[in-house]
Amino acid sequence: MRQARIDCGQPGSKDQGLLTSEERAELNRLRKENRELRREKDFFRLAAAHFAKEQLPPRGFA
Repeated sequence: MRQARIDCGQPGSKDQGLLTSEERAELNRLRKENRELRREKDFFRLAAAHFAKEQLPPRGFA
């Protein structure tokens, strides 16, 4: 009942600031997308570091 009132735009006094079902679904979708983007960013950062290390001259006496 409470969520239905919020979704209809008629929140009670204690329901102020709560999310509608659409807003909650969008928030969950955005959180998931954010996790995926962070995972991709970390992957590319590690890959770039790996390939950059291969470009460095070997250490030691020449």
